Amino acid sequence: PLREPKWSLSSFPKNIVEELERVVINPIRSSAKYAIKGLIVIGPPGVGKSVLVEALAKRLGLRILDLSPGTYRSMWYGLTEKILLRLFEKLRKRRDLIILIDDAEFLSMRAKSIHEVHLSEITMLLNILQRSDRPLIAFTSNQPDIIDPALLRPGRIDLVIVMGYPNLEFRKIIVRELLRRYAISCSDDHIVEYIAKSTRWFTNAEIDALIRLAASIGNGVLSEEVIDKAKRKFKINESERRRIQEYLEWYANRLQGIVLTYVSKEDEI
Repeated sequence: PLREPKWSLSSFPKNIVEELERVVINPIRSSAKYAIKGLIVIGPPGVGKSVLVEALAKRLGLRILDLSPGTYRSMWYGLTEKILLRLFEKLRKRRDLIILIDDAEFLSMRAKSIHEVHLSEITMLLNILQRSDRPLIAFTSNQPDIIDPALLRPGRIDLVIVMGYPNLEFRKIIVRELLRRYAISCSDDHIVEYIAKSTRWFTNAEIDALIRLAASIGNGVLSEEVIDKAKRKFKINESERRRIQEYLEWYANRLQGIVLTYVSKEDEI
């Protein structure tokens, strides 16, 4: 079933929004022949990859169709590929939706796949992605290294977006959005700044969890004291996350094609 996107680009920093407007949104809105047909958002769990796709869909006025292997895979030999082909035949003329394939790690490298059925499924998806008359398709991935490189080339996936852990400015935006979304009060005006500075190396999802926990502790009102109490419930391995951030920067630099990188330096975190 199709669903309406809940998130908007107001949940993201201005530099990200402006770049996406130029590279993705404006060409699609103007029905330009050069507009992208596929993108993948790469980054660690919880940094807002699916949220970004939803926000793009909302800005473009599109609904979302979530597609996962459980949607189309069959236990019967050859039927998976037939279901996939039939599904995309029904969708290929649609311009009112974006297909979201979350956690695309199942599209692992064909060289490492030992199952003939899996190979056929990947080959079928690659063929579908080659077609120009398909709706916009977006993937997300936590482990890009295991994805078949043939998927990531321009013409199939035109744009790769690499997202790291949110920097201080991004965290302020996340905090303000969450306080508004959950209708949470603050004991004083500097709480947004305090939460943002207290959540270094947190993911977007962990900031969400922290704020909800703090609101529960403080009976719906946030103060420095309740933020500190809530934060003590979290275990964040900063050295591990620093390593992941460095890896993402290295990975983005070795990618071919169009790459938008939002991986902040440590002094910006």
